[in-house]
Amino acid sequence: MIGLVNVAFAFQRRYFKGELSAVPAEMAAAAAEACPPAERLMPKKG
Repeated sequence: MIGLVNVAFAFQRRYFKGELSAVPAEMAAAAAEACPPAERLMPKKG
């Protein structure tokens, strides 16, 4: 499995070099609201 991830990273570096861009603030805020951290999903014990 780790080897497959390394292959994916190699393809990313080779074919998508320099195409990364920053995420707009609105999109980051929407993602944070839609996907809360795990501690909010699980009730606290004790």
